Formats: sequence, C-alpha cells, structure tokens
Amino acid sequence: MSRKNQRYSKEFKAEAVRTVLENQLSISEGASRLSLPEGTLGQWVTAARKGLGTPGSRTVAELESEILQLRKALNEARLERDILKKQQRILHVSVQPEPSGQNLTN
Repeated sequence: MSRKNQRYSKEFKAEAVRTVLENQLSISEGASRLSLPEGTLGQWVTAARKGLGTPGSRTVAELESEILQLRKALNEARLERDILKKQQRILHVSVQPEPSGQNLTN
C-alpha cells in the first residue's frame, strides 16, 4: 500500500506528537510504533515544539512553564493551608473554657 499523499487528521497528528513527547521516544522509534514515515513524524514534533501546530495550540516550552508555575502556586497554597491549620490548633488549645462545675455567684 502506498503512502503517497496520505492525509492525517489534526487529532491523529496531535496524538502522535503527544505519544512521542510523553513517552520520550526518539522520532524513529515513534515512527516505527505508529507506522509513520520518520520525516513526517519529525516535522510534526518539530512544529509542536516550536508552536507551529494548530492555531491556538501552545508550545511544549509554554506548557512546561505553565506546569512549573501551577506547581509553585499549589505548593504555596499547601503551605498557607498548613500554617492556618497549625494556627487553628494553637488557638483552640490556648482558649479553653473554664470548667463548668464552678459556681461564680456567692
């Protein structure tokens, strides 16, 4: 079967690039697994890395940067949560009600 002028859907291209990048495959290994010409897959991966993919898509570097930023924000939120939990425990222990068995009237 000839592959001349074969057309691939945007979804297939995106999935092929995702497979190569997420599994850290070489272009030749990815092309072999996906039964694609190396040159074709190589062009797709290069375009994705440079942000030349489909309109509205982001580069791998942009996505990695966003992941790093989100992880930092998550760590900061966790730290704030832990501080508030400790503060709540300290305040709860230091503000204990008086024993109710005592009569304050004479």
